[in-house]
This record gives sequence, structure tokens and C-alpha cells, in this order.
Amino acid sequence: MFKRMGLPDEDVRRVSEIQAARLGELERLEARHAKVVSDASGEYVAIEAFPEERRLWLGAMEDDLRKQLGDDRATIITRMISSSDNDEDVGAYRREVHVKPPSAERSKFLIEEKSFNEQGQHIDSDYEEVADQSKSRWGHLLDFDTKN
Repeated sequence: MFKRMGLPDEDVRRVSEIQAARLGELERLEARHAKVVSDASGEYVAIEAFPEERRLWLGAMEDDLRKQLGDDRATIITRMISSSDNDEDVGAYRREVHVKPPSAERSKFLIEEKSFNEQGQHIDSDYEEVADQSKSRWGHLLDFDTKN
């Protein structure tokens, strides 16, 4: 994707390094705001919203990219990175991550990510099926045994 933007190889390498570092930082932010909850609906991971920390994270990533690229491509790339994996609003809303283990009907784990607005109303669910936690967007928060 960065090559298609016309970035030279060195910039592609540095932008990829910045992306990896900043996404790792985002995972750590999520982990700080996550906790395991058990209630009538079962056990799941709840992640409280962290909009201010998200804003600072985005700004720092754009600053890093601007230092490398020196122009407004930094803004575009920041937007591209922050919206990867359908997570353009990560940190803006409270989320819950529910995991259903493999079953007779399904050979993989089913992960449901629920998003809630400021009033606590469920506004969206995204689903993914994965063979193990390392293949999931949520692998940094989940701890479950695999059948692989």
C-alpha cells in the first residue's frame, strides 16, 4: 500500500516500522483499559473507552510519520493505519469481546466484538472466526486454549 503511494523503499521501511510500533502501543492502551467480566451473559473481555488517549496516540503517530515524510501524506497514512482491521474508532467506544469455542458445527473460535455508545446501548457487532488467538485482532487480550 505504501509503495503504491510512491514512497521510496527507505520510507516504506520506516513507515512500516512506525506502523508496527504504534499498533503495538494501541494494543497496550487497550490492555490497560480491559478487564475480564463475568455476568449473566457469560465471561468476556470489557474494554472501556479511552478517547483522549486515542487522540494523543493518533497525533503522535502522525507526528512520527510527518518527521519521516515531511508532508501531508502523514495524515493520509495515519488515517489508513488507524482504520485497518475495521478499527477506525478503537478507543472511542466501550467494547466487549465474547469468544465461543469450537463446536460440532464450527471448527474455529467465534469472536464477537460488541460496541456500545455513551449511553451503554449496543450499536454494532463484528464477528470473526479464527483457529487460534494469535490470528485474531484480539489475540493480545484473549487467553484460550486452541485445538491446533
